[in-house]
Amino acid sequence: MNSKEKSDHDASGVAKFLTTDPAEVDKKINEPIKKLLQEYSHIPQETTVGHVLELRDRAFAIFPYACIGQLRFLNLSLRTHPAYPQILHRLTSTPNTTLLDLGCCFAQDLRQLVLDGVASDRLYGIDVDRKFIDLGYDLFLDRSTLDSHFLTVDALGPSAAQDLAGVNAKIDIVWAASFFHLFPRPRQLAVAKTVVALLKPVPGSMLLGRQLGSVKPGEYDVMKDGRWQFRHDVQSWTEFWEEMGRETDTRWRVEASLDEVDFGYAQNREWGDPDMRRLLFQVVRE
Repeated sequence: MNSKEKSDHDASGVAKFLTTDPAEVDKKINEPIKKLLQEYSHIPQETTVGHVLELRDRAFAIFPYACIGQLRFLNLSLRTHPAYPQILHRLTSTPNTTLLDLGCCFAQDLRQLVLDGVASDRLYGIDVDRKFIDLGYDLFLDRSTLDSHFLTVDALGPSAAQDLAGVNAKIDIVWAASFFHLFPRPRQLAVAKTVVALLKPVPGSMLLGRQLGSVKPGEYDVMKDGRWQFRHDVQSWTEFWEEMGRETDTRWRVEASLDEVDFGYAQNREWGDPDMRRLLFQVVRE
């Protein structure tokens, strides 16, 4: 394969991740995200779709990932979590309550919290690449008005402990959407230790999120490139946090469920399998 053929092959390989069908685009740019962009960012209704697609195309040129090309960064998944009313109440009624979005990408969930009445300076976001954070500012047009705190940190990097020293033990709620499932189980344990360190060491501190799970928990080579990822079911996720408790001398109550929302096989036939599910969870310190 010559260089041009390789370039064409690579381009066709990532092109499948780019949603261009108008019906699919309309489905992804749904009413909740339109409301956020129009009421929070004050983007006119008639230019909302064009603004999103321009930003998506710019982001996809930098990060040719399915979550970008298929507009999944518009998914306001925190607002649909069963614990959302509870955490919204905590963040708006209890002084100094804080939330951190782990792997925040464009931080759309943080903007939703602000629209719903949370003071933006109580919110934190972490991502491995500053470009995601800057693209979030460009998407929501709030670089000069949002007071949230963003950190560029590799949560599994050698300097993570030093990079996060300023926020360790200062967070009440960690939100982790589509994060833990990116890693094999040993690295998930390392991420969990980071979460334990971030959370205030008091009962009621919590991790909540959603991720790719399976009715057959175990390691999966999703991209067929040797990067293994562990998918949990409810039992294995509960056992995972029991192990974390033993390693950190802490105790955690796990509430979790499996369903086919977003991560069901029907929506992901190109790369998925019939056993995949969404794992929805809430892990609370006792």
